[in-house]
Amino acid sequence: MKEIFVLVGLGFLSFVSLTQQATAAKLNALYPLYNYPNWYAPESYIWNEIGSASKDINITTIINPDNGPGLIGSPNIDYHQGLTDLAKGSANIIGYVSTNYGNRDINDVKADILKYNRDFNTENYTVTGIFFDEVSISSDSSFLNYYRKLYDFVKNSADTPTLDFVVFNHGTNAPEIYLNWADVNVIYEGSFSNWYTYTPDSYISNYPLDRLGSLVYSAEGVTDMQAALDLARDRNIGYAFVTDDSHPNPWDKLPSYWNEEVNYMSMTSVPTPSAIYLSGTWLIMILFKKMKIKECFASI
Repeated sequence: MKEIFVLVGLGFLSFVSLTQQATAAKLNALYPLYNYPNWYAPESYIWNEIGSASKDINITTIINPDNGPGLIGSPNIDYHQGLTDLAKGSANIIGYVSTNYGNRDINDVKADILKYNRDFNTENYTVTGIFFDEVSISSDSSFLNYYRKLYDFVKNSADTPTLDFVVFNHGTNAPEIYLNWADVNVIYEGSFSNWYTYTPDSYISNYPLDRLGSLVYSAEGVTDMQAALDLARDRNIGYAFVTDDSHPNPWDKLPSYWNEEVNYMSMTSVPTPSAIYLSGTWLIMILFKKMKIKECFASI
């Protein structure tokens, strides 16, 4: 009779995923509030919510009444109410000014700056800086001089005493020299899907976290939002905003996960996977002829 050899495996496997709390930089919110302050419609009014959130995180809010500060009569009564609600927290309020990639007449740009300084400064609120949009990425000396003059005008002119904060929005990577003339340089504005493949210039790792900014839209759900903010931290970008809103105006309403975003930005430690361990015991039974049993245990 031939020997009979049978291998029977009995046992269990368990996977244990461990996480650890990784130290994380506390992010600042850079909120493009391109939304009309309809305080008379509480169900859709958001300015008070942003003001309230600014008690928990540092929020710099960009207001944009009319592709800039607006004409005579701006700010109107609705903007007065909205700005008052923003200021009830500790939001830093800055004004939108277009530069058309360095092609807009510099005197028109300065006129917008002066209007923010003059007309958006009351006992209830103060616009304290300028968000320059459509900023060039050219290294040509004429463009560099254009933006240097605007920076100096905001920071050092006797005509702009309430203004002391400058943000450049390039929307993409820009020459390092532009960091000389802005407090924050926004080097990404785009969709969540493109944010994953975006590669920042290597020089940004040489600067403090709060010198760079990113604006991300079309991030669906809390998981995408947290992933986008984690990428900002990893890329040394300290001013950020993420929304699930999309074009034509991705900045006209609160993200559906606004409260979760405020909480996540305020965290100084975030959970990160550290390891996955495989554990278990297998019982191996080897049966020989005449049913003589040997038991062999192996642990892994």
